[in-house]
Order: sequence, then structure tokens, then C-alpha cells
Amino acid sequence: MNEQIQSMLSDNLKNKQLIDLIINMVDTTQCLSSESKVTAIFTLLDQDGLNSIQDNLMNVSLSINDVNAEISDLLEAINND
Repeated sequence: MNEQIQSMLSDNLKNKQLIDLIINMVDTTQCLSSESKVTAIFTLLDQDGLNSIQDNLMNVSLSINDVNAEISDLLEAINND
């Protein structure tokens, strides 16, 4: 059970890191847009910024679903003991 908890904590840390990465990407784009709208648009569209944000959000969502399933399994095992 301890290994399962450690795995969930590790997965949650990865989720937080991905969320932080997305926030940094959005912050960078906002900073660029204050300097130049063209540069901000180029960053989002021409350099796959939106695709990267979408991919990272999808990965976080899937990982959160996995962690939730692990927590449900763990709680069920605890209740059966």
C-alpha cells in the first residue's frame, strides 16, 4: 500500500509540474503580447504553442484520472480489510 501511495504522490508531482509548465507558457505569451501582438501570435500558432498547451492539458487530465482510479482502488482495499 505504501508503494501505491508513493506512486500517487509522484504522479501528482508530475501533474503539478506540467501545470506549472503550462502556466509559464501562458505567462510568456502574455509578456510577449504586451511587447508585440505579432510575436505572441507567432509563438502560439507558428511554433505549436497551442498544440503544446493542449497536449500538456490532455496529459494532466489523463494522469489525474489515473490517480483518481488508484485512490478508488486503494480506498476499496482499505474498506475490505
